[in-house]
Amino acid sequence: MSTAKRGAAPPVVACARLTFADNTTNYIKDSSVILGRIHFGMPPFFVAVAATDRSVANQHAKLHWLRARARWAITALSEANMIVINDANVPAGETRELDALSRIKLGATTFYFSLPAAPSKDASTFTVAPTATAAATSAAAAADTDG
Repeated sequence: MSTAKRGAAPPVVACARLTFADNTTNYIKDSSVILGRIHFGMPPFFVAVAATDRSVANQHAKLHWLRARARWAITALSEANMIVINDANVPAGETRELDALSRIKLGATTFYFSLPAAPSKDASTFTVAPTATAAATSAAAAADTDG
C-alpha cells in the first residue's frame, strides 16, 4: 500500500536539480552531464538548458561531481560563450565549485543549481519531493529580479 498523498507527485531520485525562471526543473541523475542548447546529435548525458537561445552553445558547460572533494562543480566548455556563477565570470576551460542555490548564467539563460535536503541511504543520490526546495529557489529568483 502506498503512503504517498493522493494526487501528489511521486518523489524523484536525483543528485541535484536545475530550476529556471519559468519554474521548469531539470533533475540531474548522473554524476556528469553536458549543459547546452538543444541540437541534432546531442551526446548521452546531455541536459538542454535552452531551446533557441543562440547565446548558449551546443555544449556550453559540464556539470560534474568532484568525488574527492564531495562537491558539485561546473566547467566552461565554450570558448565563445561565457558562464557566470553568482555574478563571477568563468572563462573557458576553468572549473568552479557550486553551492546550493548557485545562480548560473549560460548566455542569456539563467537558472539555479540546488541540492536536495537529505541524502538517500546509499548517499550517492537524493530523493527529492518535487517541491522540496521550490520555495527557496523561487525566493532566490524573486530576490534576484528585485535587485
